[in-house]
Amino acid sequence: MDANTEVGMIQPIAALAAIAREQGALFHTAAGWTAVGPQGARAECLSWIEANWTDMRPTLIRQMEEDAKEARQDWTRAQAP
Repeated sequence: MDANTEVGMIQPIAALAAIAREQGALFHTAAGWTAVGPQGARAECLSWIEANWTDMRPTLIRQMEEDAKEARQDWTRAQAP
């Protein structure tokens, strides 16, 4: 949990971060950083980011696009003589 001292709100940061992670989305908070992935030199970290963060869109959006693509292919196959 994290508390906002200006307005007195308590927010479940860990739960929100978990939801964002499930969707493959970045989650920013002023509460600080949580280590994800390897830790090391800048070049190592940038290499890991390039290899693992290939698509920054949320998982739901990627899945919807994949489903639509499959549906178009199925429709095209069904229309073929």
